[in-house]
Amino acid sequence: MRIKGVLKSSVLRALTYLPYGITNKVIVATATRSVRARRRLGKMGLFDESLRRLGLNAANDADEVLHTAVNRAMGWRISSLSRMRDRSFFSWCRIAGLDALGSRGESGVVLVNSHYGAGRAVPLAIARAGFEIYSLEPEDYLTAVGGQRPPHLHVISLREGSAFWLRQLAQAKAVLKKGGIVHIAVDGLQGKGGVERSFFGMKRVFQASFAQLAVQTGAKIVPVFATQHADGRVFIECEAALTTCDGTPSDARSQVEKLLDGYISVLTNRWRNAPAQILRKHLRYVAQGCAPIDQGSTMPVRYESIDGYESIRMEGVGRPVSETRSAVDMPSVRPGLESR
Repeated sequence: MRIKGVLKSSVLRALTYLPYGITNKVIVATATRSVRARRRLGKMGLFDESLRRLGLNAANDADEVLHTAVNRAMGWRISSLSRMRDRSFFSWCRIAGLDALGSRGESGVVLVNSHYGAGRAVPLAIARAGFEIYSLEPEDYLTAVGGQRPPHLHVISLREGSAFWLRQLAQAKAVLKKGGIVHIAVDGLQGKGGVERSFFGMKRVFQASFAQLAVQTGAKIVPVFATQHADGRVFIECEAALTTCDGTPSDARSQVEKLLDGYISVLTNRWRNAPAQILRKHLRYVAQGCAPIDQGSTMPVRYESIDGYESIRMEGVGRPVSETRSAVDMPSVRPGLESR
C-alpha cells in the first residue's frame, strides 16, 4: 500500500509539468468512466447514498462526475496552479468579492474557509491577487505538494505547540490587530475541543477559534468558498462579512456563538446548493452520524488569555501590497479577476 501511494504521488507530481487543461481532461475522463461503470452495475455509490441520508437532492451523472473529479488529485491541481504566470493563473482561477477584504488601514480580516470544493486554492489565490495573507495550517500544504508559495503567503504552522495552539493564535491575533488577513479553515475533522452544533440533523463539532480571534481583535469575519468546475476552472467567492448585530446587547461569549452559528448557516447553504463540491471524507463523516475521527472528547469553547504574546512582531502585515510588486510581476490586465 505504501509503494502504491508513493507511485501515485510521483505520477501526480510529474503531471504538474503537463498543460493544466489537458491533465484536467484526463482526470474528468477517468472519473466519467468510473461513474458509468458503477451505473451499469446498478450500484448506489457513496455520493448518492450520503446525499439521500442528509435529505439533499439526488445527484445526476454530471454531479457525481464533478464530485469525483473534485476529490481527485487536489495536490496536483494546487501545485500546477501555483506554477502558472499571473495571466494564466487568473484565466483558470477567478475571484469575486475582493472588496469584502477592505484595504490597508481598515480592521483585520479573519478569512474563514471550509473543506469544500477547491478550498485549498484560497490562500494561494488571495496572495496572487496581491494581498498579504497569513494562513493557519497543520502544515505548509503548498510546499508539501511541491508547489511554489508566493511571497505574500505566510504559513502559521499548527503542528508545533500546545494542544490549544496559544503561540499560533497569539501570532494570528497580532496580525489582525495590525489590519492583516488571517486565513483559517474551521470545519476540520481532526483536533481536540470545539463546540457542538446541529448540522443536517447531526451533532457536529466546529472550532470557534476564528470567532474568538475576531471578537478579541475587532476583526471582521469573511466566509470564502472555492468551487471547481468540470473544465478545471476554479471560482473563489468572498462573501459578505458575518455580523452579530441583532439589536440586542451581547457579551463576548454570545458574540462568538452568534458568529459561529452564522458561519454554519452559510456552510449549510453551500452544501444544499452545490453538493457535488462536498469533499468525500466530510460527506461520509456527516452522513454516518459525525462519529469522532481522532478527535478526543468534545469540550466547550475555551477563551484563552493570549495577551502575553502580543509583543510578537509580524513583518509585512497590511493590505493590499500589490503596489509593491513590479510591472514584471503583475500583468497590466488580469483575466478573470473580478471584484463584486
